[in-house]
Amino acid sequence: MSEPIEEPVLRGQRLPRETPREIRMAFRVAGGLLLWAVVAAGLIALGVVCCSSSVKSFDGITCLVLFGGFGLLFLVSLVIVCSGIPRERRLLREGLIAIGRVSDDRRSCAFRDAEGREHTVPASNHLPKNVGPGMFMPVVYDPSRPEKGLVVCAAYSEIVPLGPADHAGPPLPKIAPSWGGRPIPLETPRRVRWTKGGIAARAFIVLLGAGFLALAIYGAIDGSSTGDKGEIVCAGIIAVLGGLCFWMVFFLSLRVHALLTRGSAAMAHVLSNTEVHTHGATVRTVTYAFEDDSGRRWEGETTDASRSLSPGDVVPVFYAPENPKRSVLLPAITGIELLRDG
Repeated sequence: MSEPIEEPVLRGQRLPRETPREIRMAFRVAGGLLLWAVVAAGLIALGVVCCSSSVKSFDGITCLVLFGGFGLLFLVSLVIVCSGIPRERRLLREGLIAIGRVSDDRRSCAFRDAEGREHTVPASNHLPKNVGPGMFMPVVYDPSRPEKGLVVCAAYSEIVPLGPADHAGPPLPKIAPSWGGRPIPLETPRRVRWTKGGIAARAFIVLLGAGFLALAIYGAIDGSSTGDKGEIVCAGIIAVLGGLCFWMVFFLSLRVHALLTRGSAAMAHVLSNTEVHTHGATVRTVTYAFEDDSGRRWEGETTDASRSLSPGDVVPVFYAPENPKRSVLLPAITGIELLRDG
């Protein structure tokens, strides 16, 4: 294994070697675990409610077994996941840091401990999609059991960084945003339009959602007239699926639309474009960096469906001035295009 840089860096931020380190849990992780618990409790409660009217009813017992069983599975899996968090936090706070290399199959990470011995730890469970084979990642480990180390980016918690690394990326371009040889207007709101493909895709999803909602309404009415609680529950689940379809169209599309029309524009450097094979599909994930109007550096990631981006490319990025973490690369946007003069 070749020797990597000595400074532990993750997502362009320097990590402290001194212990104890400050640890935090990302909001999205905490929210995901909370949602997991709510879903588990909701399924169990749903099974109990469906069965409460008549314990001897076949439908009631079936609902209890079905929903309660799934709820218990969710709950047990949540307990298993949470049981490992205290150990992760202890390693992140007090463990030694080394630099490991991700294997070619992304299933493990090899590193050398303080005594120069090489160890390999699992790495595939929660690696970000932009982490590819051969990349160097920080690893924390207990000197008494280095073989039980942990890849930092695979943990549910995270180390509070010291600040941007000196080699976090190439100097960001100090040029006016442009694309295809034409300037991107800085004044907002900008003019945009939906492409034919974007309209067709969104129309299909809307029709699918409307079909789910119509089926849910029919099931709820029929279940109410016959007193079949199982049919009412199924109608509720179908209604949720319909709501997800509308959420995909309106919330996600409007978010991109808002960034294009009213967001600030800058030029971003593509830092990496990693191809990862998961479940028989190939996903290309792009990481990029840009500076906001105040000169502060931000990083983001997105999928590269066009397969047109390469490390070192300079491309336009749109971000929310009040929260630059919400950003989108212009080449990564599909279904909607920016209208420019000139």
